[in-house]
Amino acid sequence: MKSIRKIFIIVLASAGIRLDKLTDGRIDAMLFILIGYVSHTLISKYITLQLSLVYFLVLFVIRYVYLFGGFVKNGFSGRMINKFGEEKAWNLYEMLTSIMFFQRGLSFGLLTQDTQWSILGIAGGLGFTDVIVFKHICMGLGAVLILIGFWVNITATFVIGIDTYYYKDLFLKRFLTDFKVEGPYKYFANPMYGIGQSSGYGAALMVGSVAGIFATLLNQIMIYIFYFIIEKPHINAMLKKESLNKAVSVGMLNA
Repeated sequence: MKSIRKIFIIVLASAGIRLDKLTDGRIDAMLFILIGYVSHTLISKYITLQLSLVYFLVLFVIRYVYLFGGFVKNGFSGRMINKFGEEKAWNLYEMLTSIMFFQRGLSFGLLTQDTQWSILGIAGGLGFTDVIVFKHICMGLGAVLILIGFWVNITATFVIGIDTYYYKDLFLKRFLTDFKVEGPYKYFANPMYGIGQSSGYGAALMVGSVAGIFATLLNQIMIYIFYFIIEKPHINAMLKKESLNKAVSVGMLNA
């Protein structure tokens, strides 16, 4: 039961809803998410394909400007900490991240809904004449990909923790836990950015959305760019710092 509860909490956290510890910032985030969801529900049926594309792209740009802008050298995360202190600054950053996580999911859902079964045009070119069979193939393969991505992301979050999933280690510029090679990390160096993205491809494939497939690909490319430019150097720097601290401790003990 405890594991099921933890999985439930991780699933909601990945969508922007954090229930593991209710801080004021997390409650505020849920209120904004609720307002956003209700507004989305009311206007989604009136949004055209062009608007759904704009909606997705605007949120996509905001998300990555916010992500890169916070953690590049002299990024705003450091200025936030200097101004508000670690706890208050992190609560604010996490609240905005939560809202963007949820809205990103809504925009992706709207995009795939407005472009569903656009893949049928490609099917004809590939020689598939039976539309019903092709749809069932897409839905079956999509379901498998969703399950794979779900398993990878949940088990990976079990290892690194929800705070690290939200980039708190980058925000504070230190490791939050001792990393262990467990779960999917036994088989993949970067499971969530790699095979974990299969859930996005699967969701798009289940409704035959070509735009959804390309949106997932674009997101995966950007997250890998972020990893190599921002996240990997941070990890290497923290490992080097940790190694130096251990070396100093050993030296003091042997002195």
